Amino acid sequence: GGGPRDPGYTPSGGVCVDVDECARPDTCGANASCENLEGSFVCTCDVGFEGDGQVCTPFDSCLALATAQPTAPDGVYTLNAGGLIEAYCDVAGGGWTLVMTLTSGSETFAYDSPHWETATTHADTNPAPVTAANAGVDAKYAAFNQVSGSELRLAFLDPVHELIYPSLGGTA
Repeated sequence: GGGPRDPGYTPSGGVCVDVDECARPDTCGANASCENLEGSFVCTCDVGFEGDGQVCTPFDSCLALATAQPTAPDGVYTLNAGGLIEAYCDVAGGGWTLVMTLTSGSETFAYDSPHWETATTHADTNPAPVTAANAGVDAKYAAFNQVSGSELRLAFLDPVHELIYPSLGGTA
């Protein structure tokens, strides 16, 4: 296939052979994957990014990510929420953004704590939901200050079972 002047082919031994455009490191933009096709190629933004494959940018929110890529796995993503931040997105649950983790025995975020009135983060090195492995770690993530929303969902760690998600005020 392909004529002698088709850009996706190169002559070799009297026949035209497909050129693997994806072998070049600059075929697609940052945060994109390349798929070589017969005589052509396609650039696709990676999971967690949107664009045309040449320019791929992070989503503004976990809700936007879940809406555009509903099969994306739950996990830490880069968000463009008034600046680039790392945030844990619960995609399967509808696009919730983790902004804090709290433990019942701690005074870190007591009612009169200064953490409520400042933009300072606290223990935000690993934005992840509370599990048995990280129970007891209170954290206030950058998403607390930079991701807007009108609804709140609380997750409680039941030490015998798994996370329980009561819904407050609707869906994502």
